Order: sequence, then structure tokens, then C-alpha cells
Amino acid sequence: MKFFFFVLIIFSFANKSFGEDNTTIGELSSYFKNIEEFHSPFLQVRDGEMSEGEFFFKKNRLRIEYKNPENILFVMKNKQVMFFNETLEEVHYFNPRNTPAQLFYDLFNKDDFFHGFAIKSQSRFTVISKKILIDDIEHDIKIFFGLEPLQIRKIEVNSGISRMAFTLLNPNFFPNFEDNLFSLANPL
Repeated sequence: MKFFFFVLIIFSFANKSFGEDNTTIGELSSYFKNIEEFHSPFLQVRDGEMSEGEFFFKKNRLRIEYKNPENILFVMKNKQVMFFNETLEEVHYFNPRNTPAQLFYDLFNKDDFFHGFAIKSQSRFTVISKKILIDDIEHDIKIFFGLEPLQIRKIEVNSGISRMAFTLLNPNFFPNFEDNLFSLANPL
């Protein structure tokens, strides 16, 4: 289930000013497609349990490091995912197709990903929301953006069975990543 939430992390990129209160879906779509690299510590709350870690993104590559309460690593590159549980010394590889990981790919690569999102702008924030099916379960997704500058603040996902909120802390849009940071090689 953590993989589902790591995929949603990708929604958490943002730090661009559009200079107006009425943000459009087109602006959000363009914004996400133009992100080249990104790093941020994060907090995730799922069903009352908190996790923390670091998020790394470089075009078509993603690395999520959960550091507390468990050491878990996800690396996604070229539509392949490596999952590594350091404590259990387990490594798994899988194709994210037809999994929640597909959200990540679609967010940056599918022109119509934002189609169907409802948008509501207030004077200080914008919220987009949409219902999606994952494994035949309907999920409500809400993404909250602060304005001036436009910046992602919070992501909420509610399946009726589970609730998750995700927050990025101190985003860095100018990191300098080594390519091997996104290696799919077995860490063992």
C-alpha cells in the first residue's frame, strides 16, 4: 500500500507563480510537465500513522526513501519499479502498469491526465479533485495548492477504506542528482 502513496508523491511538486487567483487545469498540467528535477523531505499520514522520508525526481525517474518508521526504498525508471525493504532485506521488481504507479507516469506523460478534475479557486488557495479507480476501488483525490506563488500544499486520498494525506517540506527545485541515484540495481 505504501507504493500507492509514493506514486501520489509526484503530485506534490510545485513552486511557480502564475500571478492570478483563478488557476486553470491547463496551467497545472503544463506546470507538472515542465518540472525537470526536484527533491524534498516529506511527511505522510495514513490512517493516523505518520511516515517520513525523502523524495527525488528527475524526468522519467523517481526515488522515494521512507526513513521512519521503516527503511523502504522505491525507484521507478522506464516503467519498471524496484521495491527494497532494508530491514527485511527484500527486493522486488515489477511493472507499474495497472497499479497505482501508473498515476505517476500519467501525471507527467499523459496529455489528458488532468481531464475530469474539478477545480475550485479561493482567494488564497486552489483545490482540484477527481475520483479514480485503482484495483476496482474508487478513490477520491484532492490536491491543495497555495497561491502567490502557486505551490502544492497537501494531497488527500480517500478510498473509503483508507485515508492518506501527504505534505512536502522545503522543496528544492535545483538539485544536482547523480544518475546512479535512480539505479534499479539490486541493493543487496
